[in-house]
Amino acid sequence: MEIRPIHTDDDFKAILHEVSAYFDNEPEPGSPEGDRFEVLLTLVKAYETKHFPIDLPDSPHSSLTSGKSGQPIDLAAAQYDPHAGHA
Repeated sequence: MEIRPIHTDDDFKAILHEVSAYFDNEPEPGSPEGDRFEVLLTLVKAYETKHFPIDLPDSPHSSLTSGKSGQPIDLAAAQYDPHAGHA
């Protein structure tokens, strides 16, 4: 099993192409192909984490808005009642 780090966008695209085939026909865990699939997914995750970071809100009560009304949502109230918390 020859696997190399992802250094370029072309490397990344090639691995995504290879991994996508495994989703159509997922290999047996623990098999050589299953191990390859697992390692490739780990490389993809590491590359995406480094190159496409997602900034999380500073607070769990950060301002979110309702998709339809654009009004702020009170997350503390919404966690108990999905219909509550809309301003």
